[in-house]
Amino acid sequence: MEKNLIVRAILTLPFLISVGLVRAETFRVETTLFAAEDEEPFGKNLTLFQQNVVYDYALARSPQIAVVFKPGNERVAGRFILLNPEREERTELSTLEVQQLVANVVVWARQQDDPLMRFAAQPKFKMSYDAEQEELTCDSEPMRYRVKTMLAPNHEVANAYRGFADAFAQLDTLLNPGSRPPLPRLEVNRELGQRRLVPREVRLSFAAAKESERKANEVRAVHQVAWRLTRTDRERLETTNEQLVKFRLVDLKTFER
Repeated sequence: MEKNLIVRAILTLPFLISVGLVRAETFRVETTLFAAEDEEPFGKNLTLFQQNVVYDYALARSPQIAVVFKPGNERVAGRFILLNPEREERTELSTLEVQQLVANVVVWARQQDDPLMRFAAQPKFKMSYDAEQEELTCDSEPMRYRVKTMLAPNHEVANAYRGFADAFAQLDTLLNPGSRPPLPRLEVNRELGQRRLVPREVRLSFAAAKESERKANEVRAVHQVAWRLTRTDRERLETTNEQLVKFRLVDLKTFER
């Protein structure tokens, strides 16, 4: 899958699919991705939350692949449904499949020579929160997260966002063989969750051997959150729900060809 999906998963809040969408919260998040201080974005996504289902649209790629996430519960596993409008195809993945693969990737990453890969399998951050600036810093030698935050209107919204971001980070691991485990975000996720926060901007930087490499080792995501859907959003959801029924079901390999 493309770079914007990989980076967005790193910059959002990953890991435990067991965190579900508690009730039918309805809101929208636009995410724009930048390299370092570039003014021109390299990716953009729209995420819509409605009736405990998350609809995510990759706006900056063609075709505009949509991912629908239906969380599970204690008895039924959750599902990801990927839609390709150009080929009118869909594929489905169980959250159990994704969780198992993440567990395998963690075991593999701990055996690698790359320090960053090993860190991602067993991360430890120094956490600090600036209440005046509303900024959370998660610091370590290999990587640093700086998160500008906002207080969610209630715990249900905070949990809904966390459930989405957790799930999509794990999905990214499955779709991108060789990628790092999403475990570093588990620590950040826990800290934000405890404070009932959602991100407005996330900056992720990696240790660079040279100053010239700094730009290539920093990405940022800007999140614009609105607590209601637009008319266009609702029309988009109606189209997507029709596609869920209409599109031909294929396996993942066929879908990715």
